[in-house]
Amino acid sequence: MAPPPQPPTATKYFWGDSPEPDEYYASLGLRHAEAYFQSPCGRLFTHSFHPLSAASDGDVKGVVFMSHGYGSDSSWMFQNIAISYARWGYAVFCADLLGHGRSDGESFGEVAAPFLVVHGTDDGVTSPEGSRMLYERAASEDKSLILYDGMYHSLIQGESDENRDRVLADMRAWIDERVRRYGAAAGAAAADGHAEAPAA
Repeated sequence: MAPPPQPPTATKYFWGDSPEPDEYYASLGLRHAEAYFQSPCGRLFTHSFHPLSAASDGDVKGVVFMSHGYGSDSSWMFQNIAISYARWGYAVFCADLLGHGRSDGESFGEVAAPFLVVHGTDDGVTSPEGSRMLYERAASEDKSLILYDGMYHSLIQGESDENRDRVLADMRAWIDERVRRYGAAAGAAAADGHAEAPAA
């Protein structure tokens, strides 16, 4: 039996290790820029693609704004689409959502609340490594990580009934335990603090 194929080697840019960005984009007839926008919730990383033939935004056919889906890593992932629009004569602006790519977001080390992370090892949408990093770096003293061998992104849809039931049972067991652990203690403390004095 042949060994499984090796994952591709990571490169510096999505097109490879060279040329450098300015040269690469110029070879496609484009101008690329990166910037940060300060939002009320943190800095958003943005980048834009313009045809070199356009001296200003008024010289383009129109403006396209693109944002990745919540489950994707960043706007970097769909750059080929942005490049295509720019080569067709449009100005294209992309942004990474907060907590993704190069935008600000809550740092793993700041997560202190109890949490459960579940992830399928064969997830083709997001990497289980992200879940491992959250688990390892989070400051929380009550954290759990369950990796489901051979399961995919949803963990519920597209899985066998047995797998789905296992995931749901693990989730229920985890949340019921937190209610038992923290809910009863919190309820008892609240009751003690608000207990009425016995009648004289």
